Amino acid sequence: MRILARASATLACLTTLVACGAEPFDVQEGFFGGVAADEPRAALIMRDVLVEGGRAADAAVAGYFALSVTLPSSAGLSATGSCVVFDPLSERYERLDFPALPSADEGAVIALPLAPRAMFALHARYGRLRFERLITGAEHLARFGEPISTRLAADLGQGDPTMLHDPTLAEAFGRQGGGVLGRGETLTQIDLGATLGRLRSTGMGDLYVGPMSRSFAAGVKAAGYAIDIKKLRAVLPRWSNATGVEHSNHNWVVVGADPAAGQQALSMLEGLFENGGWGGSDGLGRARLMAKAAQEFGAQTGVSVRPDIPGATSFMAVDQVGQMVACAIGMGRPFGLGKAASGTGIVLRSAEVAGPASALALIVGNKNTWQVHLGATAGGGKAALSALLQPVLDQFEGDLSSAEALEAPRTYPDLAANTIYVEEAWGANAHSALAKIGLGVKMIPSLGRAALLRCVDGLAKEAENCDLAGDRRGGGLVLVERD
Repeated sequence: MRILARASATLACLTTLVACGAEPFDVQEGFFGGVAADEPRAALIMRDVLVEGGRAADAAVAGYFALSVTLPSSAGLSATGSCVVFDPLSERYERLDFPALPSADEGAVIALPLAPRAMFALHARYGRLRFERLITGAEHLARFGEPISTRLAADLGQGDPTMLHDPTLAEAFGRQGGGVLGRGETLTQIDLGATLGRLRSTGMGDLYVGPMSRSFAAGVKAAGYAIDIKKLRAVLPRWSNATGVEHSNHNWVVVGADPAAGQQALSMLEGLFENGGWGGSDGLGRARLMAKAAQEFGAQTGVSVRPDIPGATSFMAVDQVGQMVACAIGMGRPFGLGKAASGTGIVLRSAEVAGPASALALIVGNKNTWQVHLGATAGGGKAALSALLQPVLDQFEGDLSSAEALEAPRTYPDLAANTIYVEEAWGANAHSALAKIGLGVKMIPSLGRAALLRCVDGLAKEAENCDLAGDRRGGGLVLVERD
């Protein structure tokens, strides 16, 4: 078997953990599927699940648990978010929500750890492999350690230094002599490995109704937060029909690490479709269209924050029968509350519904032919909005390849700050050109990160023009696997 990845970047992806894209592939016999994740080891674990005969849902579940170890800043076991599933075999197009729900009615509260139960629900409905198999890779990484990736190192650099006051986090992420671990240094998380081992061996219910629930509650209280054990037992994810925007005979569904982010992206996408003109515009024209959509449909409220704050992530998988799963999850901010439930390794998340971190995921499916045509993931704080919408529209409306669409420079209109953020790749003329939009212009090295899958004729139909690409701005990995 061979991995289809851009030949000049494959080795770099696996050794220095930078982003890479994939060349176009034919959907035919021997095609196992494709995966994309913000952290390379999670992507490799997802790929292995597909090769073993797992469905996209299996790969997504395994990817989540791997990310809880390799990117706990964004995807810990207390992360919240949503997944969208397109399944041609059952002819279902659904979303699975696991929002931030408070752990008690009063006192200092956390978000209940709903994501593990959501992953169990995703597997129960759409998976094929044994559930415990999907935790094994993550457990191994936590117990025996792995080098810190470029992406996690960046998050550690932007995390709250006070998190090292927490004994569990200091032991895992602190460096002898002070400071945090850096890129390439080994991260071992013994408590988290033990927690994953118990989930694998005793079942997911242990965290919610078994002995582990009591251990977790004790750890939460030791960290200074209130938790009602009855709420922990009762908390459940929510399934619903996926609803989105109808465009070009397809249904476009967007989910976010928090509900507001997903709804904002969907509203702006609908507005951009209604206003039209994207395909015939140049870069400046598209920046104007983005700003106009933000003004008319974005409903941005609250205080402006730096657009690239980490703390959320997204990932997706598609398999050989055309099942696709895309998820956006987050901790509200990098490493959540900066505390862990002692004895469990579980980093705690705030019960606030939304935070400065953001990630998005999109699936475009046709419910007449039951084929998926496009999928995308995006992260990188509030700039995830532009990282999702601009490449998708450049690809679908502007006829660029996935790689070309991801390479194009981006803008992010922040109405709360009366500012349009502009990638430095725009060049020296950006200020004079974009000032005409009526917003202040601020240059920034990069805006978000994304991955993009497009199959013009749909999966799992045989097609020559189908590609999956990753973003040079990120530290993740995209892989396509076939014989």
